[in-house]
Amino acid sequence: MVAAENGRPTVPVTSVTYGRAMVCLACVSPCSGRLCDRCRWSFRSAPEQIVDGLLIRGGALHEGAPRRLVHRLKYQSLLSAAEPLVESMAAQVPPWATGLVPVPRSLARRVRFGVDPSLQLAKSLGRLTGLPVMPVLRAPLWWPSHAGAGNGNRSPVGFRAVAVPVSTYVLVDDVATTGATMLSGREAMEGIPTLAIAATVRGRVTTGSEPSPIRR
Repeated sequence: MVAAENGRPTVPVTSVTYGRAMVCLACVSPCSGRLCDRCRWSFRSAPEQIVDGLLIRGGALHEGAPRRLVHRLKYQSLLSAAEPLVESMAAQVPPWATGLVPVPRSLARRVRFGVDPSLQLAKSLGRLTGLPVMPVLRAPLWWPSHAGAGNGNRSPVGFRAVAVPVSTYVLVDDVATTGATMLSGREAMEGIPTLAIAATVRGRVTTGSEPSPIRR
Protein backbone atom coordinates (compact mmCIF):
# COMPACT_ATOMS: atom_id res chain seq x y z
CA MET A 1 0.00 0.00 0.00
CA VAL A 2 1.01 3.60 -0.56
CA ALA A 3 -0.28 6.71 1.16
CA ALA A 4 -2.68 8.98 -0.68
CA GLU A 5 -2.60 12.76 -0.39
CA ASN A 6 -5.45 12.70 2.15
CA GLY A 7 -3.56 10.24 4.32
CA ARG A 8 -5.74 7.24 3.51
CA PRO A 9 -4.15 4.06 2.06
CA THR A 10 -4.33 3.26 -1.61
CA VAL A 11 -3.86 -0.13 -3.22
CA PRO A 12 -2.29 -0.83 -6.61
CA VAL A 13 -4.61 -2.36 -9.22
CA THR A 14 -3.27 -4.75 -11.84
CA SER A 15 -4.02 -4.33 -15.53
CA VAL A 16 -6.58 -6.41 -17.36
CA THR A 17 -5.34 -8.85 -19.97
CA TYR A 18 -7.09 -10.41 -22.95
CA GLY A 19 -5.34 -13.73 -23.44
CA ARG A 20 -1.67 -12.80 -23.23
CA ALA A 21 -2.15 -9.21 -24.37
CA MET A 22 -2.44 -6.30 -21.94
CA VAL A 23 -4.94 -3.75 -23.22
CA CYS A 24 -6.39 -0.38 -22.27
CA LEU A 25 -9.59 -0.71 -20.23
CA ALA A 26 -11.20 2.17 -22.13
CA CYS A 27 -10.27 1.71 -25.80
CA VAL A 28 -8.90 -1.86 -25.77
CA SER A 29 -5.68 -0.84 -27.52
CA PRO A 30 -2.40 -2.53 -26.47
CA CYS A 31 -0.69 -0.78 -23.59
CA SER A 32 1.51 -1.46 -20.58
CA GLY A 33 -0.96 -0.33 -17.92
CA ARG A 34 -4.68 -0.03 -17.23
CA LEU A 35 -5.03 2.90 -19.64
CA CYS A 36 -3.10 3.92 -22.72
CA ASP A 37 -1.49 7.36 -22.77
CA ARG A 38 -4.22 8.83 -24.98
CA CYS A 39 -7.04 7.67 -22.71
CA ARG A 40 -5.17 8.62 -19.55
CA TRP A 41 -4.79 12.20 -20.78
CA SER A 42 -8.44 12.45 -21.82
CA PHE A 43 -9.46 12.76 -18.15
CA ARG A 44 -10.57 16.37 -17.57
CA SER A 45 -11.46 17.86 -14.21
CA ALA A 46 -15.15 18.55 -13.54
CA PRO A 47 -16.61 21.66 -11.89
CA GLU A 48 -18.43 21.48 -8.59
CA GLN A 49 -22.19 22.00 -8.67
CA ILE A 50 -24.68 22.86 -5.94
CA VAL A 51 -28.21 21.60 -6.61
CA ASP A 52 -30.87 22.35 -3.99
CA GLY A 53 -28.23 22.45 -1.29
CA LEU A 54 -26.47 19.26 -2.42
CA LEU A 55 -22.82 19.73 -3.33
CA ILE A 56 -21.95 17.50 -6.30
CA ARG A 57 -18.37 16.72 -7.21
CA GLY A 58 -17.17 14.64 -10.15
CA GLY A 59 -14.03 12.68 -10.75
CA ALA A 60 -13.93 13.76 -14.40
CA LEU A 61 -16.02 15.20 -17.20
CA HIS A 62 -18.25 12.70 -19.01
CA GLU A 63 -16.19 12.50 -22.18
CA GLY A 64 -13.34 10.52 -23.69
CA ALA A 65 -11.99 7.63 -21.65
CA PRO A 66 -14.07 8.37 -18.52
CA ARG A 67 -17.26 8.14 -20.58
CA ARG A 68 -16.15 4.87 -22.17
CA LEU A 69 -15.16 3.42 -18.80
CA VAL A 70 -18.57 4.26 -17.33
CA HIS A 71 -20.25 2.67 -20.36
CA ARG A 72 -18.15 -0.49 -20.06
CA LEU A 73 -18.95 -0.73 -16.35
CA LYS A 74 -22.68 -0.05 -16.72
CA TYR A 75 -23.51 -1.96 -19.88
CA GLN A 76 -20.72 -4.53 -20.29
CA SER A 77 -20.26 -5.45 -16.61
CA LEU A 78 -16.51 -4.82 -16.78
CA LEU A 79 -15.91 -4.36 -13.05
CA SER A 80 -12.25 -3.44 -13.48
CA ALA A 81 -13.37 -0.32 -15.39
CA ALA A 82 -14.28 1.17 -12.00
CA GLU A 83 -10.67 1.31 -10.83
CA PRO A 84 -9.35 4.16 -13.04
CA LEU A 85 -12.55 6.09 -12.32
CA VAL A 86 -12.26 5.90 -8.55
CA GLU A 87 -8.69 7.17 -8.65
CA SER A 88 -10.10 10.50 -9.83
CA MET A 89 -13.07 10.27 -7.47
CA ALA A 90 -10.81 9.73 -4.46
CA ALA A 91 -9.35 13.20 -4.89
CA GLN A 92 -12.86 14.62 -4.32
CA VAL A 93 -13.44 12.82 -1.00
CA PRO A 94 -13.09 15.34 1.85
CA PRO A 95 -11.01 14.49 4.95
CA TRP A 96 -14.14 14.57 7.14
CA ALA A 97 -15.94 11.82 5.19
CA THR A 98 -16.57 8.70 7.28
CA GLY A 99 -18.48 6.49 4.82
CA LEU A 100 -19.98 6.02 1.37
CA VAL A 101 -23.63 5.51 0.36
CA PRO A 102 -24.09 4.18 -3.21
CA VAL A 103 -27.10 5.36 -5.22
CA PRO A 104 -28.51 2.03 -6.47
CA ARG A 105 -29.57 1.06 -9.95
CA SER A 106 -33.11 -0.17 -10.52
CA LEU A 107 -33.61 -3.89 -9.94
CA ALA A 108 -34.66 -4.40 -13.57
CA ARG A 109 -31.40 -2.89 -14.90
CA ARG A 110 -29.28 -4.75 -12.35
CA VAL A 111 -30.77 -8.01 -13.60
CA ARG A 112 -30.48 -7.02 -17.26
CA PHE A 113 -26.86 -5.81 -17.17
CA GLY A 114 -25.56 -7.86 -14.24
CA VAL A 115 -24.02 -4.97 -12.32
CA ASP A 116 -24.91 -2.09 -10.01
CA PRO A 117 -22.35 0.50 -11.14
CA SER A 118 -22.65 2.85 -8.16
CA LEU A 119 -22.25 0.00 -5.69
CA GLN A 120 -19.19 -1.23 -7.56
CA LEU A 121 -17.72 2.28 -7.60
CA ALA A 122 -18.43 2.69 -3.89
CA LYS A 123 -16.74 -0.61 -3.08
CA SER A 124 -13.69 0.29 -5.18
CA LEU A 125 -13.58 3.77 -3.67
CA GLY A 126 -13.89 2.25 -0.21
CA ARG A 127 -10.91 -0.02 -0.84
CA LEU A 128 -8.91 2.95 -2.11
CA THR A 129 -9.77 5.31 0.75
CA GLY A 130 -10.41 2.92 3.61
CA LEU A 131 -13.99 4.20 4.03
CA PRO A 132 -16.85 1.79 4.77
CA VAL A 133 -19.71 1.34 2.30
CA MET A 134 -23.25 1.69 3.65
CA PRO A 135 -25.79 0.41 1.04
CA VAL A 136 -28.86 1.74 2.83
CA LEU A 137 -30.82 2.93 -0.22
CA ARG A 138 -33.31 0.60 -1.88
CA ALA A 139 -34.30 1.28 -5.49
CA PRO A 140 -37.68 0.64 -7.09
CA LEU A 141 -38.08 -2.17 -9.60
CA TRP A 142 -37.81 0.28 -12.52
CA TRP A 143 -37.90 3.93 -13.44
CA PRO A 144 -37.53 5.71 -16.81
CA SER A 145 -33.94 6.03 -17.89
CA HIS A 146 -32.45 9.48 -17.25
CA ALA A 147 -29.69 9.00 -19.81
CA GLY A 148 -29.95 11.81 -22.35
CA ALA A 149 -33.05 13.29 -20.70
CA GLY A 150 -33.28 17.04 -20.23
CA ASN A 151 -33.95 18.74 -16.95
CA GLY A 152 -37.69 18.83 -17.51
CA ASN A 153 -37.89 15.14 -18.39
CA ARG A 154 -36.31 13.76 -15.22
CA SER A 155 -38.82 12.33 -12.79
CA PRO A 156 -38.02 11.77 -9.09
CA VAL A 157 -36.90 8.27 -8.19
CA GLY A 158 -38.82 6.52 -5.43
CA PHE A 159 -35.88 5.41 -3.31
CA ARG A 160 -36.43 4.28 0.26
CA ALA A 161 -33.84 4.07 3.00
CA VAL A 162 -33.49 1.23 5.50
CA ALA A 163 -31.35 3.46 7.72
CA VAL A 164 -30.24 7.08 7.85
CA PRO A 165 -26.44 7.47 7.98
CA VAL A 166 -24.61 10.15 9.85
CA SER A 167 -24.14 13.46 8.08
CA THR A 168 -20.46 12.75 7.33
CA TYR A 169 -21.33 10.03 4.83
CA VAL A 170 -21.31 10.96 1.12
CA LEU A 171 -23.41 9.72 -1.79
CA VAL A 172 -21.70 7.86 -4.65
CA ASP A 173 -23.11 7.65 -8.20
CA ASP A 174 -21.79 6.87 -11.66
CA VAL A 175 -22.89 9.91 -13.71
CA ALA A 176 -24.21 13.32 -12.64
CA THR A 177 -26.20 15.32 -15.16
CA THR A 178 -28.78 17.40 -13.28
CA GLY A 179 -28.39 15.77 -9.88
CA ALA A 180 -32.02 14.59 -9.86
CA THR A 181 -31.21 10.98 -8.98
CA MET A 182 -28.82 12.02 -6.21
CA LEU A 183 -31.41 14.42 -4.82
CA SER A 184 -33.96 11.60 -4.75
CA GLY A 185 -31.52 9.49 -2.76
CA ARG A 186 -30.83 12.29 -0.32
CA GLU A 187 -34.55 12.94 0.12
CA ALA A 188 -35.09 9.29 1.06
CA MET A 189 -32.43 9.73 3.76
CA GLU A 190 -34.08 12.80 5.29
CA GLY A 191 -31.66 15.28 3.72
CA ILE A 192 -28.46 13.39 4.55
CA PRO A 193 -25.77 13.45 3.10
CA THR A 194 -25.03 16.94 1.81
CA LEU A 195 -22.20 15.88 -0.54
CA ALA A 196 -22.35 13.57 -3.56
CA ILE A 197 -19.47 12.31 -5.68
CA ALA A 198 -19.97 10.95 -9.20
CA ALA A 199 -17.49 9.16 -11.42
CA THR A 200 -18.26 11.59 -14.24
CA VAL A 201 -20.20 14.83 -14.69
CA ARG A 202 -21.88 15.74 -17.97
CA GLY A 203 -21.28 19.16 -19.51
CA ARG A 204 -18.36 21.53 -19.68
CA VAL A 205 -17.21 24.35 -17.48
CA THR A 206 -19.17 27.46 -18.48
CA THR A 207 -17.01 30.05 -16.75
CA GLY A 208 -14.71 30.37 -19.74
CA SER A 209 -11.76 28.69 -18.02
CA GLU A 210 -10.59 25.41 -19.54
CA PRO A 211 -10.33 22.52 -17.05
CA SER A 212 -6.86 21.14 -16.54
CA PRO A 213 -5.87 17.52 -17.24
CA ILE A 214 -5.90 15.14 -14.29
CA ARG A 215 -2.45 13.57 -13.93
CA ARG A 216 -2.15 10.12 -12.48
